[in-house]
Amino acid sequence: MNFSVKKFYIQLAKNELTITDLITLSGVSQKTLSSAKCGTQNPSPKTVGKLARALKCKVEDLLED
Repeated sequence: MNFSVKKFYIQLAKNELTITDLITLSGVSQKTLSSAKCGTQNPSPKTVGKLARALKCKVEDLLED
């Protein structure tokens, strides 16, 4: 399971959210989110699930094909 930073930013834009909004909505820490969006660490399945729920999308919409 590889997190897609590009798809993440697409979903963030579709929902018109800022990173700060997403942190609040998802409950994911700033450090974890920063590592994921910079590509330095692949987020856990639980974290991807939290992000997908906050972004109102499927988990698959945040993963590489």
